[in-house]
Amino acid sequence: MGRIASFLLTGMLVVLAAIALLCWGPRLFGWTTFGVVSNSMAPALWACDLAFVDQTVQPEAMGIGDVAVFHLADGKVCGHRIVEVDRQARTFTTKGDAVAIQDSAPVSFDRVIGQVKGSMAFAGAPLVAYQNHKWLCVGVLSAVVALLFAVATALGPPRSAKRPSGEPGERGWRLGSVRESGCERGV
Repeated sequence: MGRIASFLLTGMLVVLAAIALLCWGPRLFGWTTFGVVSNSMAPALWACDLAFVDQTVQPEAMGIGDVAVFHLADGKVCGHRIVEVDRQARTFTTKGDAVAIQDSAPVSFDRVIGQVKGSMAFAGAPLVAYQNHKWLCVGVLSAVVALLFAVATALGPPRSAKRPSGEPGERGWRLGSVRESGCERGV
């Protein structure tokens, strides 16, 4: 049981490290990730996908058909396809692929975060769950790690192995004095 708990704990930590690498690793290259929370961009992006956003792309370089990620007036983040560009007003008109009408307000260039360059199916689910239920996720993960650690420690192999005594018929050997072994200094 201790070995199973140790295996599960190791597996859980590897999965958490992989999720962290997927979610925050792209920042090293000027990209960021977002967990998709709705199907408004289906079939391009589905709820619980992980969207990879290139923050180095300037709004001036984006055009019709690109998926822009931007801040809404209420501070939330949205990613919709650009359907119209007004370069003089420095705004985009956007629309979700799965929505019949365009978004109600134009998006000013200064609210744009970047351009979606790709996505990974279902990989955003842990990020979406964490964003919606931070304390619950931290509490559950902490409890599971603590439980697995306790079981692995309590039921795992003993910490100290029995030292061989060197008695005849037993495995191992016993150190004798230097004289007994014939390995005196200077010999």
